[in-house]
Amino acid sequence: MILFILIDYVLGLYLAIKKKSAKTVSGGLSSEVSFSRLVKKFLLMFVVIIVCVRLDLLLGLDIIETAAMMCFIINEAISILENCALAGLPIPEKVIKILDVMEKDNNKQ
Repeated sequence: MILFILIDYVLGLYLAIKKKSAKTVSGGLSSEVSFSRLVKKFLLMFVVIIVCVRLDLLLGLDIIETAAMMCFIINEAISILENCALAGLPIPEKVIKILDVMEKDNNKQ
């Protein structure tokens, strides 16, 4: 999971340096945005994983933590794909359409 976060972070920095970032108004690099997003991401994951571990222990399971980690990994993989597309790397058209549909669904909510 940490590997996915690091890859996503490095790709995000690359996009910001190239002025293609969707995270800032100018599309450029912002240490404040970069740091706050990274801290928020790690804190959220840490809290959710801790709660899931405790639930697993309480219920005698070992699936809740795994499911939560898989959700985080999938989310990071989607972000990596989006960043790769923004960076101009070759992404299959079908994958780009799926990402576009997901983006439109997120904007409706």
